[in-house]
Amino acid sequence: MRPRTQDEPTAVGDILAAAPNTSRLRDEAERQERLREVVGATAYGACFYTLEETRNMASAAEEYIVDGGVLTKGGKLLLYAGAGVGKTTFLDYLGASIASGQPFLGRFAVDRARRVLFVQGELARAELASHGQQLLERFSETAAEHELIFWLQTQLKLPRDFDVVRSAVAHTRSEVVILDPFIRFFGGDNSTQPEEVNRLFESVDRLLEDPALGVVAVVIAHHMNVARIRTAGSWAFEGWPSTIVRLDSARGRPHARTVTFEKVRSPDSGLLGHQLTIVLQEDGYLAEDSDNSSTPDGRGIACLVDFLRAAGGEAWRKECVSHLIVALDVKARQTTNIITAAKNAGLIRAVEHGRQARLHLDATAAD
Repeated sequence: MRPRTQDEPTAVGDILAAAPNTSRLRDEAERQERLREVVGATAYGACFYTLEETRNMASAAEEYIVDGGVLTKGGKLLLYAGAGVGKTTFLDYLGASIASGQPFLGRFAVDRARRVLFVQGELARAELASHGQQLLERFSETAAEHELIFWLQTQLKLPRDFDVVRSAVAHTRSEVVILDPFIRFFGGDNSTQPEEVNRLFESVDRLLEDPALGVVAVVIAHHMNVARIRTAGSWAFEGWPSTIVRLDSARGRPHARTVTFEKVRSPDSGLLGHQLTIVLQEDGYLAEDSDNSSTPDGRGIACLVDFLRAAGGEAWRKECVSHLIVALDVKARQTTNIITAAKNAGLIRAVEHGRQARLHLDATAAD
């Protein structure tokens, strides 16, 4: 290893302090340093992680908001679809699931109920009322009645009105922010230019990175291009999100949609490239039972239940994952689906302990 000279900077903050025009990077370094004070620092300072350090860091499978890699803490989900396909309705049920703590699409577990600010840039007040009343048929008497907040704003532009958005998030104490649709909040002249698109994305990142706000995830809706191949506009739309979900109509089935996971940044997830069919029913959008390609078999759930029973009814999630990998000869990302299915079936529950999770066997499953 090259020896360090006496006057050589030893931390990122020192390096940035010595460089001109780096206020934004310096702010980010300071934020990372504060974070590292909580999760543990290394000899290299903020933003640096050795491979060995990652061993004890919480993974994306543990740091989830919507399980399976759909939405992780600190994540950014981009939903896109053609005109009239139903982006807003899909986001209604996503937001209400997060706000209620109930499984999304009846399949993907939500870690807990969180306050959601749904910034709506298209609907009229009466149209919003119709959307809300449809949601109440499914989420009445759940936490979503008060934890899902709609904000009608047709004149907001980012980054111009960033302070207004930040104030609204702080005022409502929201943890998840939904912007529908992108184009209504875009303050640039041309969405094919990555520089202009990235100005809006940078504003959203500032919400996520502000430690005083507590925003843990952001969701943005967008349109597909006229060729119906990808998102409209700049390729920045593919680079920025953690997860990209494409929504399409199901031919000949007016109440059904196909959902394609075109990008899932979390390597723990098995959803990349996966497509499932969802149907709007009395209980909202639900994944069809016939599409079980992402549902783990009963052997995996039984294996997990047996392990927890033998452990006295509870164990750390990492211990459960390790057992499933060895016992079933599966990949780590497949264990996420097994654990999610067991949660959705009411057989287990997860309790957070700092940056880790402990799985508890339901009393009925223990009998």
